[in-house]
Amino acid sequence: MNRGGIATCLEAKTGELVRKERLRGQYSASPIHARNHIYLFNEDAVTTVLQAGRTLDIIATNALAHQPLRSTPAVDGSAFIIRTENYLYRVEETTP
Repeated sequence: MNRGGIATCLEAKTGELVRKERLRGQYSASPIHARNHIYLFNEDAVTTVLQAGRTLDIIATNALAHQPLRSTPAVDGSAFIIRTENYLYRVEETTP
């Protein structure tokens, strides 16, 4: 993922280009891979969740309050700790 929103997939063994896709927004945070998903966080605090693989399969798109997000979220077990300009969030699935 580059700053301009272009996600690039390369073949790990050869370095050959598999695909390039443009996503909305600008990106400062590093992508995170967890549980066979890739999490992309743009500067508008929108998270795009991709299925890891050779095709662009968007699983979900989630937005936080309209706050700039420029740092890579931290991972704590199954939670993301996300810092925006004015807030600190802990995002995780809870069981009832």
